[in-house]
Amino acid sequence: MESYSEKVSGIMFAVLILGVLFNPLFAFADGDVPSNTYLQAISFYKTKNYESALPLFELEIKNNPGNARAYYYLGCCQYRNKDFKNSTLNFYLFNQKSSNSLIKDYADKLMATLSGDDQKWVLLTLNGPVPELSPSQDSKPINSQAGNSNNGNNVNSAKSNIDVSLVLSKNWWLRGYSGYDYSLLGDVINSITSFPKYFNSFDIPGYTITSNTGNSGIQAGIELGFLLDKNNGFSINAENVWSQSDSYTEIYSGTTNTTVSVTPNLASISLNYYRYLFQQKGSRTYIAAGIGYYQTSINYYDYDINGNLNPTTATFTGNTIGGTLGVGQMIGIGNSFGIEVSVHGRIATIAQVSSSSLNQGGTTLSGPFTLGVANEAGIPPTILIIPPGYSGSDVRNLVVDYSGFDANLSFDFYF
Repeated sequence: MESYSEKVSGIMFAVLILGVLFNPLFAFADGDVPSNTYLQAISFYKTKNYESALPLFELEIKNNPGNARAYYYLGCCQYRNKDFKNSTLNFYLFNQKSSNSLIKDYADKLMATLSGDDQKWVLLTLNGPVPELSPSQDSKPINSQAGNSNNGNNVNSAKSNIDVSLVLSKNWWLRGYSGYDYSLLGDVINSITSFPKYFNSFDIPGYTITSNTGNSGIQAGIELGFLLDKNNGFSINAENVWSQSDSYTEIYSGTTNTTVSVTPNLASISLNYYRYLFQQKGSRTYIAAGIGYYQTSINYYDYDINGNLNPTTATFTGNTIGGTLGVGQMIGIGNSFGIEVSVHGRIATIAQVSSSSLNQGGTTLSGPFTLGVANEAGIPPTILIIPPGYSGSDVRNLVVDYSGFDANLSFDFYF
């Protein structure tokens, strides 16, 4: 059997979309013409300008008390303003003038969240002349529905589900996220693993070279977004990917002779489009596409025990334009908060990374230097540094392929 909270959530969602399902311009009987006041109020309501729409709906009710829809939209505006007492009253008045069991059921549940005094006010008002609309008051849930004293837990559950549904109606969001990242990295990994494989194939006594590489990393970012309507949204986000360090080490007779390591990172700023496919009880599913600016930085370290200038260090950078495609699920956990799980694919390939200088044993050398790989027959594509002005065909630029995917958990704030 459907639980009380599930029923409340379903009713809440249905009520919130009634403004879309009902076309206000055709809410009148044949021959009737909606007043200019009502049309102007509806215009404000459609743009979510509830503050401007509310007094116009009040004026319409004063001038045309038979317009049932005005009571409904006035109740919606009051609900948005957290005036739950007057909102409950006007949903009941709408039902009196245009019987609707769905609105009646929802008004009953909303009534259960009011204080005892506010419940009495609504009931007395419904049974007598309609007074001037009361100012909004702070309301506290009570442990009974109107006419029922054994539903304390259900009332709190109803209020919770109302809050969850409200998340979906807010236009802006701020999101912080983090998760796992997998990046191809292309030449970065190949250039680290190829030399040890080549060297170890000669089986030189006492010599061994080991490599440590991987595609994994950690991603984190922040995003600011805007909902155009219930199906479409845009956002801008900034994020960073910290990939694991890749290295190889040459060991002779138990002594480390050479160590080379590269540690890549990726920073980006993207513009994203969201398309919401399914909206359910306090949740929605979306697909997203983005285009952005990507910049990689690679920290290079080379130590050779036989060298005179140790270690050699530099930070190489490069940039490109790339894109993403993803899918995610958002779940509301309160009036203004939500959690989200998502998976995104990324295409971003940086054709060249360079550094304006490098440091050798404390001495700074001016560049620009370019990170490259060997490009000669019979020689593995080993990572190396290309000095300024060198254009030989035996080397080529190292390509950093940051294409990959990520899986994230997000914490969202809606306003």
